[in-house]
Amino acid sequence: MAAQVQIYDTLEDAMGAARGDSHSDVINPCPYRVYKRRWYILAVYCLLAFNQGVIWNTWGPLKDAMQSAYSWGNFEFGMLPNWAPIGFVIALAPSLIIVNRCGLKVACLSGASLMAVGTVAPCFLAQSASFTEAFTIVCHIDALFCGLSCPVAMALPPALSAVWFPPGERILSTSVATLSNYVGSAFSFQFGHLFVKNSTNTTVEDIRQSVAHLLYLECGLAFFSLLLFVAYFPAKPKLPSSASAQVNRLSFRDSLAQLIGRGDNGGTCFALWSACLAYSIVAGVNGGFLAAFNLNVETLGASVAQADAAGFWSVLSAGLVCLPVALLSGRLRNRLRPCLLILLLLSGVAYLCFSLTCLGILPTWPSLIFATSCAGCVFLYSAVPFFFELAADLAYPAPESVICGFLTLGNNLVAMAFLGVVTGGVGVDKAGRMLWINWTMAAVCFAALLALVVAPARLRRNLADVAAESGDLLGEGDGKCEGEGEGEAIVSNDRDSLLPST
Repeated sequence: MAAQVQIYDTLEDAMGAARGDSHSDVINPCPYRVYKRRWYILAVYCLLAFNQGVIWNTWGPLKDAMQSAYSWGNFEFGMLPNWAPIGFVIALAPSLIIVNRCGLKVACLSGASLMAVGTVAPCFLAQSASFTEAFTIVCHIDALFCGLSCPVAMALPPALSAVWFPPGERILSTSVATLSNYVGSAFSFQFGHLFVKNSTNTTVEDIRQSVAHLLYLECGLAFFSLLLFVAYFPAKPKLPSSASAQVNRLSFRDSLAQLIGRGDNGGTCFALWSACLAYSIVAGVNGGFLAAFNLNVETLGASVAQADAAGFWSVLSAGLVCLPVALLSGRLRNRLRPCLLILLLLSGVAYLCFSLTCLGILPTWPSLIFATSCAGCVFLYSAVPFFFELAADLAYPAPESVICGFLTLGNNLVAMAFLGVVTGGVGVDKAGRMLWINWTMAAVCFAALLALVVAPARLRRNLADVAAESGDLLGEGDGKCEGEGEGEAIVSNDRDSLLPST
């Protein structure tokens, strides 16, 4: 049975509820349990997010080869990646409604099916010289299908974490699921260079054949992911993973009303809008920064291969840094905002140093160029899961999928606008560089930091879990459960970890 939601605005309210000082008509919560199979569920979802990142970034690393074999021009290379934000905007509302009404399994099945179906046709047309135009058309269709699956691959990590993982593991789960998409985009560089060779001794037929082999791999991964969802991917566990996971959530319409300030809580949630704005500008502008990265560093003597390697290692380094931070934040889960502020500050400083290096104020050593750019990406990517979890805590009891979808919508809108400016060649100097983008990237990191500093933070979802866990510590609750299923309930015995920091 789902419990009615109880909102706590302060730690005193939560602790008072745990002691039984408050009187409400809240239904007594049912026992909650953590299942070992949650790691399998996370792994299956990560494969879906990884595949979406690989498919989205298929053609960028193959620019020279595709120009030689298929006569692709700037329109194809500009439009193919833009289908992702276009498809995201189209499919966002339907995807979120499916999640709220049908659960995670149906939503993930729909996203995996779109990706799998879209990858079929390009495989059979890639090698034929007679169907070059048809191949180009189906590649656009494939990119659109990939874009339609974006809400499932990008907006569901916090929802999956809330359903399957206890509060102390939510940030870790969200980090792994979110970074899987970025890692897929990074590995697409390696897949492209591994399968498709474009040298003076390579014929057009060889390029077409190698492109077909790459597409076969992507198609196989997409259908394997779909098969895993069909075989076993329950929408939710039999028992909730935490106290906040068992409450009735707002409907999709009520969640939108809360976002625009017309919910029962009254007024616009300034902190939530500040978090959404901060995430949208840093993540959206980062897309334009990466688009102009090669252009800016090549004028400093770096090769295309070195620039691609910098992007690849930036994402992998982000994973190596983000996971230990997420593990540590499990004990500091009430200090989401301080962790986020530190990551934004470090990212802003790194991008500022990168901007000074590109101007020649700092030494233009290749090692310094790539170290500063990698550091900026590492800290920024590491901050993304914290943005998602912070927004979910602020918007509680709105569904995590709706809130994360709202954040990623803002990200895609800013990215579309900023990429349009970059594609139009606005602000190119005499050396062919767009140095203003570097300064913009550093500025938005500091602007996002300021937006989070001035906004009050009431981590309502976290306080609901604090009340339940404190009740267990005070002897008022029963964290253990003798119900069905494997695993054990997790109850914190560290009172200091329950104290929120705003």
